[in-house]
Amino acid sequence: MDNKIVSVGYGNVKKVIIGGSNPLAYVGGPCAIESRDHALFMAEKISKICDKLEIPWVYKSCYDKDCRSSPNSFHGVGIDEGLKILSEVRDLFGVPVVSDFSDPSWAAATGEVCDMVQVPAYLCRQTSI
Repeated sequence: MDNKIVSVGYGNVKKVIIGGSNPLAYVGGPCAIESRDHALFMAEKISKICDKLEIPWVYKSCYDKDCRSSPNSFHGVGIDEGLKILSEVRDLFGVPVVSDFSDPSWAAATGEVCDMVQVPAYLCRQTSI
């Protein structure tokens, strides 16, 4: 098996190296961004835990979970508000941020803010991405 190494982070954030013989990294956060306050609360808690345990981390949360099984369930705060929040988390905590995107028209804006983007597994069949 080939050991892939990925470097996440640019600019004024801590670079996180994932893979190979590098330490385990935490990539996580709330599935969907519920609000600015909640995102900052969660980032602060994750930061304290990861710093105490000396674990590199990447904040992941999505601004629009449009792959929910029910169209009536909460999807997130939307791209504009969500990217502002992710940018604030990135700047305040100095960590890379990751978000899903599932619509090709969201790719450029998401790439402007996020250090890494994710196509949700449920949507990997989409040929438009």
